[in-house]
Amino acid sequence: MRKIVVALVICSFLFIGTSIYAQSTSGLTFSDWYRQQLHSVSEQMNKEVQVGFSSMKKSVETQEEQLLKEIEQKLSDFFLIASGSAKGDIENYKKDYLQRLEETKESLIQLDLMEVEQEMQETQMVIEKEAFDILSELLSDNDFDGFTEK
Repeated sequence: MRKIVVALVICSFLFIGTSIYAQSTSGLTFSDWYRQQLHSVSEQMNKEVQVGFSSMKKSVETQEEQLLKEIEQKLSDFFLIASGSAKGDIENYKKDYLQRLEETKESLIQLDLMEVEQEMQETQMVIEKEAFDILSELLSDNDFDGFTEK
């Protein structure tokens, strides 16, 4: 029986202790408790959002750096292609020009220089004859007193 009384006393002390604790916390109103819980949760959420934004910012900066590197590489490739194309165009023009020059040189070599000289002499004779005819006509039309023979 003694065990039952001791157990009963222990249970009563426990009951009284918990009710005293409950009464001491009952001084807090429900709104105060809710405010404390809300504040605690909002601080935790604020920290998580800041961590999330920080990681997103790092991710965006990393992607931005990668995109800039890709753009620089593509521009560099484009420049190399464009300059290579221009160099190729210049080389093609140079080859074409040299080929035409060589063809012209060959055609001039193939001309018979004697024929050219003979054509030049014939042209000169025609010019001289026409000039003589024009001068003769001019002198015969104008009767210069002291200069013509009678």
